[in-house]
Amino acid sequence: EEELLDEELEEFWDAAPKFPDVNAAWSEDRIDVDSFMQIYRDIDDLFEEGDDEIEITNEKMKAKKAVSNGASVDINKEAVIPKAKESLTKPATGAMNGTQQPKVSAAADPVAAIDDDDDDTDEKELEDAFSTICDTSSMLLSNSKLRNWKEIVTVIDEDQMLSESEFDMLWDQTAKSPGSSDMLDLDGFLSFNVALDDLFVFEDEEIDSDYDDEEEEEPQVESVTMVSMEDISPGVLFSKIADTDNLVGKKELKRWTELQEMLDEEELLSSEFNSFFERASKSPTVPDKLTEDGFIELYNAIDALFEDDDDDGGDTSSAPLPMVSGEDVPPGVLFSQIANADNGYTVGREELKRWVELQEMLNDGDVLTSELESMFNAATKSPTVPDKLTEDGFIELYEAIDALFEDDEDGAGDNEAESSKIQEDNDRPSDATIKNGLLDYIAKIQGPEDLPCGLDADEDAQTRILNIASVLETTSTNKVNDSTMSIIPQDLTGDWDLIYTSSGMMKFNKGLTGLGGSFPNGQFGGLVQTFVATKYIMDVDYKERILVNPDIQSFDASVNGDWNLKSSVSLLSGLPTILIAIEPDMVKYGPTATRADHWKSVRCMNVLDLAYLDDDFRIMRGNMNPDTLFIFKKI
Repeated sequence: EEELLDEELEEFWDAAPKFPDVNAAWSEDRIDVDSFMQIYRDIDDLFEEGDDEIEITNEKMKAKKAVSNGASVDINKEAVIPKAKESLTKPATGAMNGTQQPKVSAAADPVAAIDDDDDDTDEKELEDAFSTICDTSSMLLSNSKLRNWKEIVTVIDEDQMLSESEFDMLWDQTAKSPGSSDMLDLDGFLSFNVALDDLFVFEDEEIDSDYDDEEEEEPQVESVTMVSMEDISPGVLFSKIADTDNLVGKKELKRWTELQEMLDEEELLSSEFNSFFERASKSPTVPDKLTEDGFIELYNAIDALFEDDDDDGGDTSSAPLPMVSGEDVPPGVLFSQIANADNGYTVGREELKRWVELQEMLNDGDVLTSELESMFNAATKSPTVPDKLTEDGFIELYEAIDALFEDDEDGAGDNEAESSKIQEDNDRPSDATIKNGLLDYIAKIQGPEDLPCGLDADEDAQTRILNIASVLETTSTNKVNDSTMSIIPQDLTGDWDLIYTSSGMMKFNKGLTGLGGSFPNGQFGGLVQTFVATKYIMDVDYKERILVNPDIQSFDASVNGDWNLKSSVSLLSGLPTILIAIEPDMVKYGPTATRADHWKSVRCMNVLDLAYLDDDFRIMRGNMNPDTLFIFKKI
């Protein structure tokens, strides 16, 4: 048909590299699969894009799959060229213009090469490839080393058959080595290659439909790994489904098993879900994504729907909760004692009935029901449970009630007011008492079999520590409360022992690096943070102890980097704050050194607010989730 001239054909053949390892019995030049694909592309450039291109793409994908499975493919000239021309000019298979199609040998047919491969041989070849590219000390494979594997470089950079986003999708969906969030073992590597091959498989029926109906191919639905929250807290669930920016959008929420079941069974309406999602706290930089705090708000709002149903149909004969006295305790502590943990630590009218002094004031007529109702309605409510007070709202209510009696005291004279203030100051625990109480409680919750730093602490213990820390932050010993905000780097230099954290990421990884769970009989043994500050350098170093049985095999993992002290404004409260910003550089353990930007788990301490500082004690809070605490004691 003269759509391809012999001169053009010869030019393409001569330009293609020839197969270097040819049996001497063959007298003709031969090409391998890469040269074969080059000839396809050269011929393809002569023709306009159309339906015929589907056959070429299919042949390319099949040929590439043979290469990715380790098959060696060599093709002779007489077999390639007629087949190439036929594929470009006639999508249908069979004879060309009534003549017999040239026969292609099994060695020249990529599909035949795949069918002839034995599965055990394929797996053995992949195992050999894994052993050459993995870290020899841990026998694990990082994202960067997999990306630099010659087969991946070929399909992404040279053949452009796999995009970077597809590679990242396959990496995220592949199960990581136990105890590690970003390293593959051999099973994970094999699974990755199976998923990679699946991208290059086209169903015959779909291709036939493309030829007959000339319809666009429907996009494939990405498979996702579902996550169940059974036996885990909302914070851990968040860390499992969050994206690489540690945020959760509606796409990530599709991985939450129980949420999808509720939507499918219409126990939760889509309108209800969308309403909760819109009200929850979003990231200031990605407006359609939830922070960890926002995710917990969403979780609590959904949970409250079913608690309301339980309250309507539940057993009303259960024993009432004990009464709580607010005498000699600050309002924040009183709130923690009467708050409903099931509703995200909020206080409603039912919870207020447990406050001894308030009930006495109501019974004695010192506070009218109408006054209480008015003050309750004016106080700040939870964004997810509108009839419940947050801690800030409870303190507003507490102060409004207190103001009623302060007005009476003002009328009785300045002397009585001054006397009341002195008595109040005398009743307040000393700063040292509050600090020692926090240290004692942290030590108390640390069981002999528990992981250090409170990683095994339950939610009640976390809430109590959060409340005590909040009180300590208001004391006069806190250098951060200095109105000049005159914290300098030298105030922080030295070695600091992490004694407690409520970080969901550290709980999930069971440490900072997650290495403790990667070694047999290994576990996290503690963390020391060291700050160095001079005129020329600002260095930070984490030293994480990894305990291994026997103890002689225990070792230290270190993370080094740069740090800086910054004055900023809180994105949540709008108030001035001091940030400690850290840029990790390298993670090192034994003979292994890895760039820290590939180590997701260490990011949890990159940007934190300095909430409390004295000469030997420091409290850091999450910049996006202030309920996340890191408490250090200076060594």
